[in-house]
Amino acid sequence: MKQTKTIKGKIISSGAKIFDPTLTIYREALSFIVDVINNEWSNLEGLSTKELVNSVEKLTHHTKTNPSPKYDFDSIFYKFPCYLRRSAISKGYGIVKSYRSNYQNWLDEKVKALGATELRS
Repeated sequence: MKQTKTIKGKIISSGAKIFDPTLTIYREALSFIVDVINNEWSNLEGLSTKELVNSVEKLTHHTKTNPSPKYDFDSIFYKFPCYLRRSAISKGYGIVKSYRSNYQNWLDEKVKALGATELRS
């Protein structure tokens, strides 16, 4: 019988730098995914998070049944782990949705402010 031992320990600040290359790659992948979601927003807007993850994976991830996705994520991020890819898709969706919501709120406030200014004149 094979035994495994797990040790739980705190990562001290000097050891935290070992994650920097991984974080850099993840942030680049997140940026790529944000661009994809923003470009395809009209097709993705009303989807639930699970449906969105599947749709964005179909747009970006090469598989046997999807040999030529619209955006070539896999050639840039070769062997990118699926759990990180799905996390980046969910995070990217939140970023784009927040941006678009805040932008729409700003436009609405601008219209109200301009309308109030015209009424005063």
